[in-house]
Amino acid sequence: MLAVFEAIERMAVSDIDVLVMGETGTGKELAARCVHLNGPRRNGRFVPVDCGAIPEDLLESEFFGHERGAFTGAQSRSLGLVEFAARGTLFLDEVGNLPARLQGKLLRALQERRIRRVGGTEEFDVDVRVIAASALDLEEEVRQQRFRQDLFYRINVGRVQLPPLRERTEDIPLLAAHFTERYARELGHGPAELAPETIEVFCIYGWPGNVRELQNVIKRVLAMCPREIIGADDLPPQILSAVADSSEGHADGFFELREQQVAVFERHYLSDLLLTHGGDVSPASPAFDGCDGLLLHEETAGGTAQLPELRTGGGDLAGGADADGVGVDEEGDHHGDVEGGLAAEFVGWVQILIYVGAIVILFLFGLMLTKAPIGREALDNQQRGIALLIGLLVLAGLVFLIQDAFHWSDPKLRPGVGSTLDLGESLFRQWVLPFEAVSFLLLAALIGAVVLSRRDDQR
Repeated sequence: MLAVFEAIERMAVSDIDVLVMGETGTGKELAARCVHLNGPRRNGRFVPVDCGAIPEDLLESEFFGHERGAFTGAQSRSLGLVEFAARGTLFLDEVGNLPARLQGKLLRALQERRIRRVGGTEEFDVDVRVIAASALDLEEEVRQQRFRQDLFYRINVGRVQLPPLRERTEDIPLLAAHFTERYARELGHGPAELAPETIEVFCIYGWPGNVRELQNVIKRVLAMCPREIIGADDLPPQILSAVADSSEGHADGFFELREQQVAVFERHYLSDLLLTHGGDVSPASPAFDGCDGLLLHEETAGGTAQLPELRTGGGDLAGGADADGVGVDEEGDHHGDVEGGLAAEFVGWVQILIYVGAIVILFLFGLMLTKAPIGREALDNQQRGIALLIGLLVLAGLVFLIQDAFHWSDPKLRPGVGSTLDLGESLFRQWVLPFEAVSFLLLAALIGAVVLSRRDDQR
């Protein structure tokens, strides 16, 4: 439509005659009005004439006017539409329906810009711009000798070709939203919105009546449906049946193409997600919530050529794929590298034992320190050994903290959620770190107490 808008803008600034071609309902009169309102005659009249609605015996009088007494019933002089549109624009809608007799007279009027009223003897000048429109193929009408060739060349100075609505489906959502808002306000419907499936049906439907049909369908639906959300079931049955026939008759229908595009998007998205998480399915699972489970299974089991080793729960998911890409072993379970899994489990249990031991010792030492008197004799060898153990635990905690930060900063080294190693890391982050902080405070208090007690002894 951008090309159409540019053509209208270029022709509007000039004063040439314009021919607007397009199917019924594509907005030919709207385009003609745009040419008029953006041209030098915008302050003059815009006079539309439906050439197929005027009786043939009255066409000449309607176009050129008549003098008093020109025929029976002509009681006074009457201005014709051409004269009435002087210094403005005359819009000839469906000009292809003009009878051959009037086509010749219209041609002379357009060439000379002079007309003569019916029953008159004098010609006079008229200053008018003519914009013609037709849903017929006028070139074919000329070949069939149903339309004058010289008249076609005379009105076809500037040309605007309006595409049918089925060829510009990208405009359908915008037009539908505009008409919905407009008629919801005019009909007193209240706020209304078209459901996504309704827009999909609109985009599939062929719209033989083009924009006019879309406009009338939305108006009808809003008049019959009181709900705020207009679903596909609220549309007229003939539209739904036409859409169903269209989808059945074409293998590459809208829904099929949409499913293909969604599948491609999900596959790329899952691939990038697994690469981001170093091939670990478990941490990535919340992010692909709602995706097709079978697609995820195929991506992890059968499409791992460009992915790192996929792991879940300490095991190798990709390594367990069979020849058909099912991703399971002969017993039907996901498995991976056994030695790597056992090593991870052992390290995890060792970390858990160290962390639990650290928690217990820190807790007991805190109780002991709060109940023991402060003084040099209060710090016996056993308590000093405990203090030394706490210091070692603090250093070990710092090492584990650095290891943990490095370990979780690299997605490729990250363990699968659910493994013992991951459980150890989780315990460390949730419980040991607070106790480490408390142990620092206890050591500071212990060192302070030792320093104070020595000063008291020296005194």
